[in-house]
Amino acid sequence: MSLEQIGTPILIFFVALVVTASFVLLRTSRYYANKRRDEADWSRTRDEAGKRQARNLDGSPEAIQGEVEIHDNISELKARLDDKMRTLQILIYEANQAAERLESALKSREEKSSACSPKPRSPLFNPQAGIASKEEKM
Repeated sequence: MSLEQIGTPILIFFVALVVTASFVLLRTSRYYANKRRDEADWSRTRDEAGKRQARNLDGSPEAIQGEVEIHDNISELKARLDDKMRTLQILIYEANQAAERLESALKSREEKSSACSPKPRSPLFNPQAGIASKEEKM
């Protein structure tokens, strides 16, 4: 078969198909290679952690006692921190309640002051004019 018999568009299609397939295969092989490497790293890390733990069990009584004290201190500090966080949450809640009370009191005071405000006076009533006329008479 020659190029003229196959046709240029079909040839371009097959070339594109081969390029796409090779790209997909390359990406897939990289993915599985990385996955195998990550699994190997995980098993190596797990093995190292097991060795460390075994080494700690074989340690001296002072080292084991020191680790126990460290764990006790950590749990005590965690309990203190939890208590302080709870106290802080309560204080924040109380502050929000007080702010709401103040806002409602301010709003009611504004409503009362707008209800009790004097009505606008007549333009005919001008107390300053009365004072000026008294001074002129003297």
